This record gives sequence, C-alpha cells and structure tokens, in this order.
Amino acid sequence: MLSSKGYVIIVRRYTDEARISKLKPPIIVYGRRKTGKTFFVKSTFRDAIYLFVRRDRSIYYEQREELISYDEMKRLIEERKERTVVVDEFHRLSEDFFGMDPR
Repeated sequence: MLSSKGYVIIVRRYTDEARISKLKPPIIVYGRRKTGKTFFVKSTFRDAIYLFVRRDRSIYYEQREELISYDEMKRLIEERKERTVVVDEFHRLSEDFFGMDPR
C-alpha cells in the first residue's frame, strides 16, 4: 500500500504468525484475492520450500528458479522431513493431489 509520500507500509501480523507457526501440516491458507496471503505465508515460513502452481498447471520451484514435474513436487512433499512445503495456488492442480496424505 503506498502512502501519499510514496512509502510502502507493511503491517506485520505477529499474533497470526505465532499461531500459524505452531500448527501441524497440512495448513490451508485461503481468503479473498489480493489480501496478502502469499506475503503472509512467505514471511511466516521463511525456510519453507516454496512451490507455485502456474495457470498452465506447471510447477515453479522458487528457490531453484526452475519448473519441476508433478512427480517431483509429490516427492518433495513426501520426503520433506521437518521442512515446510508451501504449494501456492494449489487449487490449480489435478484432483489426485487432493487425495495425497501429507503426513
């Protein structure tokens, strides 16, 4: 959000960050468009593996700056150990994704 002086103002949600970081996966963050969900998740789970599902259903692995296959995404989720995996825009994936057991 730009103020009249051109500064970007970032409102931190410390209470929300503390509550969500204590939850066990899977965690689904949803809400209206353009409300800061992606920013919130990225700032809360800074060490997470971040995957973004594009409109064409390709999967972008942000830290590697490359596209990965659906099977590679599933492997990352299954083998994540203690690391958090964020799948942004997951609703764009095929229906078999929703049958996965993330635990």
